[in-house]
Amino acid sequence: MSVTNVALLQIEKEFIKVFRENGYQLIDQLAEYLENSHSANKPVVNLHEPEIEIDYWQNVEIRDLNDFHSKLIKRSIRLHHPNYIGHQVSAPLPDLALLGLTSDLMNNGMGIYEMGSAAVAIEHIVIQIFSKHVGYNTKESNGFLTSGGTLANLTALLAARSKLQSEDPQIPNSKIHLLVSEQAHFCVQRAWATMGLNDKNLHTISVNESYQVDIDKLKSTINEIISQSNKIMAIVGCACSTATGSYDDITALTSICQERSIWLHIDGAHGGAAIFSERLKKKLFNGVHLADSIIIDAHKMMLTPALATAVLFKNHLYGYDSFKQKADYLFNESDIDPHNLAKRTYETTKYMMSIKVYYLFKKYGIEYIGQFVERQTNLAIWYYNQLTVETDFECAHKPQTNILCFRYVDESISELNELNQFIRQELLNEGSFYVVSTVLRDSYYLRVSIMNPATTKHHLTNLVSKIRSIAATYPNR
Repeated sequence: MSVTNVALLQIEKEFIKVFRENGYQLIDQLAEYLENSHSANKPVVNLHEPEIEIDYWQNVEIRDLNDFHSKLIKRSIRLHHPNYIGHQVSAPLPDLALLGLTSDLMNNGMGIYEMGSAAVAIEHIVIQIFSKHVGYNTKESNGFLTSGGTLANLTALLAARSKLQSEDPQIPNSKIHLLVSEQAHFCVQRAWATMGLNDKNLHTISVNESYQVDIDKLKSTINEIISQSNKIMAIVGCACSTATGSYDDITALTSICQERSIWLHIDGAHGGAAIFSERLKKKLFNGVHLADSIIIDAHKMMLTPALATAVLFKNHLYGYDSFKQKADYLFNESDIDPHNLAKRTYETTKYMMSIKVYYLFKKYGIEYIGQFVERQTNLAIWYYNQLTVETDFECAHKPQTNILCFRYVDESISELNELNQFIRQELLNEGSFYVVSTVLRDSYYLRVSIMNPATTKHHLTNLVSKIRSIAATYPNR
């Protein structure tokens, strides 16, 4: 063995030794983070202006890896804090987070089977479980995991366009239309723009009092489009909408699409996990097995670290239509190749996201996920019921999932939008609670997404008290 090879071997041994030492210390730090996150003495968020934060990281001295972790944790938001009730990002189960370390270190790309055989096989099983609970025929359906709902919606809509163009190869882009609720996530509009289609052909349909797509308005828009010899590429149903957590009437949507032979895509990024609760599935997803495609984020209501989104197709052949390219150095000639995932996903180097979802299913079980979704939904409904009897609060809607929009009202103050903006900003400055906001019909609402299993009625009641105390300090009384 040469001197150089001996030196390299010593370096490798030293790396392993340091890795083991740092790993033990990191687990202790993260366990302490979890413990502290459940303490009322710790803030949810310690936010600074962007320039201050950039300056801090530009000039801070980092002694070692553990020092970096300490500083990073101190200056980051705590999703595991029970008063974190803001954005729709899960407080992941700790053991699933450990699998992220496994994935990062092993670094098995899943674009082609031979580079990630175990994770590819595991993903196949995960997709079978999702498809079964949607109600698809698992022998005819298929799908894959991809990096987030935005990319998942784009992938499904590309497949819808491919199907339309295969039926009418001469159809110009100017004749292709898409219909979606005005409450749909902005990524649907982003997907439409990415596909290079006409902005005027994306129809945002108004909603009813429950913030569900207005079925009568949808029908009339369909008739108007078809009467002008245009084609509808797809209808997108929300399950649920981002702002209010409202589920569109999937039964009505499937009936319309079946009658008109229109592709139905369900954006179930947030609310799709309700398929794992028999009660909620029956209530919210009746007829979903007739949809041509559906997406579900595991990193929202399935306690899984980001990112992992299931893209499911009723007909497995549709899954090959989104991205059709030739790469002889990676693939054989067959297009129908379920194991080389880069043929069906935008990612060519796809990380091992399947192992987290698989472990969730195997270790905790389907019932656990369903129970979690039911618990968070019931907690939001309880909060709605509590706020509706308070004279100084009003709710925008009755929740169908774990999302609730509400605002503080004061008869002596005419500008309620400004009042609630003040409340939200003071909550953010103080850091004891983290809530977000939305605007519904020109009114500004505080918005909570109850993502954390540690959040209880006690924490939500405390938020009411905190809001009242902040409102008392509003300067424009």
